[in-house]
Amino acid sequence: MGFSRRTTLKLLAAYAAVPVLDQMPLSATTSSHESTNPAPSRLPAYKQSHLPIEVRVRDLVGRMTVEEKARQLDVYNGAERPLNYRRGVIHPKRFIGFMLDQAKQVWGDAGVGAIHDLYSPAELSNTVQEWVVKNSCLGIPVMFIEEGLHGYPGGTIFPTPIGLAATFNPEIAKGTGAAIAAEARANGVDMILAPVLDVAREPRWGRVEEDFGEDPYLTGQLGLAYVQGAQGTH
Repeated sequence: MGFSRRTTLKLLAAYAAVPVLDQMPLSATTSSHESTNPAPSRLPAYKQSHLPIEVRVRDLVGRMTVEEKARQLDVYNGAERPLNYRRGVIHPKRFIGFMLDQAKQVWGDAGVGAIHDLYSPAELSNTVQEWVVKNSCLGIPVMFIEEGLHGYPGGTIFPTPIGLAATFNPEIAKGTGAAIAAEARANGVDMILAPVLDVAREPRWGRVEEDFGEDPYLTGQLGLAYVQGAQGTH
């Protein structure tokens, strides 16, 4: 099983939030940001994919400040500066643009954990990603997180999960998850907020349509199939 460089660095950054890792001994060469400028023949340990994950985590954590660790837990709204800036708008209807002149002011150089509700085309996602990697001290990519419950916005729309549950067919759920994830991934999205595994037994709850109904077994089986489809062979 392999991971892309972006996924690997995000996993490393997530590990950095675990306090116990701060107690791990650091190597003599990973004590400051200055060591992130390697000799031409050598990358920092955390960027060397052939090294054990524990070694890479230790190296990355040793380079991170408290602010950088906290920043990896941040989620930025895609409707706010320096992205789609519209006052009072939570879910932007379309991508307006990336304001380069405001990015440094808003984000600085401590990294950007995640961006949600952006829904930009792949070209603009790449522009944002390139800026984050080049303008942060450690070059940790940003994670794009979007909705994908019964379709990725702008892509194929499938029946809501409560309708999908009426099929009692895990294979259909698996195919649905695979299709949604493929369309989201093609636009640079790393994570989709789906499926919803709450068991709906109160009809007055406003999100009954977002889950697979009242039966725990059916919910578990369809949820598992959806996740397997979305994740694919990875």
